[in-house]
Amino acid sequence: PKAYRGRLKTWVYPFQLSDGRLLGDLPVNQITRETIGAVILRVKEARRSLAVIEQIRNPLRGYFAELIETKTLSGPNPAADLKFFVGKRAYKKRLQPLAFFTPEEGPQLVGTAKAMFPRWYPFILTGLLAGIRWGESAALSKTDIDWRRGRIHVQRTFSEKGNSIQPCKDGEDRWVKASPALLEALRQHIAAMELEGQVKGWTPEQRQLVFPTTNGRIIRYSYFLESVWQPLVAKAGLPYRKYHATRHTYATWLLEDVADLRWVQAQMGHASIEQTAGTYGHCQPERHEAAVVGLDRYLSV
Repeated sequence: PKAYRGRLKTWVYPFQLSDGRLLGDLPVNQITRETIGAVILRVKEARRSLAVIEQIRNPLRGYFAELIETKTLSGPNPAADLKFFVGKRAYKKRLQPLAFFTPEEGPQLVGTAKAMFPRWYPFILTGLLAGIRWGESAALSKTDIDWRRGRIHVQRTFSEKGNSIQPCKDGEDRWVKASPALLEALRQHIAAMELEGQVKGWTPEQRQLVFPTTNGRIIRYSYFLESVWQPLVAKAGLPYRKYHATRHTYATWLLEDVADLRWVQAQMGHASIEQTAGTYGHCQPERHEAAVVGLDRYLSV
């Protein structure tokens, strides 16, 4: 929050418009995508990092999303699509190695989760085996699961900032193929939650949640982080990684198993194939290096 406030005070509020007014004095219904884009271009001209740009557009995007959700504004969200102004630098932030769990660490992590946090074991599998973001998993409803076709419809996310259910990132839903192990874990989990809901007298809305707390509510990220994720990684004896690393793990494992890049893009919900390739294409260079050995067979040497 401090970083967000600082960036807005430095770059957004004092930004001078063509008519001499300051952007901070402009009514919110007059803010346009081009206006915010001009601020981003100013930041780029000053040769500031992408982190600064993110700390400008993220709070603005969330702010306008809340106004649209509460019917204060009709939309569209002027901060939703700023890729044109940000440019290709948006994908260069991943040049450093991504945090993900190796195939050797995966069983250690899920084994510990199943033993110590059985209620949240299937939740963690949705990240590792389906690449679903934390907020998207928290907002899953039973009707989102297509048992016959083995798919999960990701169409909403939980925003802790607004304490509300909101559309997915970029406003686009997606269907994600679920593995047999994930489907079986979800079946057992949902059966247990249905029984718990009956005993505790949860409302129909509460009973629709795939991952309710013991009070029948959506879990808060801060509680999940401190009471589940952090102790889980520690008990598993693994170097700490953020929960989002489960999503990186999913994509990395798929590509390691030679899954089609465009299919992985659709599963991840990425806006472009360049984003998928640029983010995960270099995660395991040894996999690509091994392919060089196979070139010899073409020359019979």
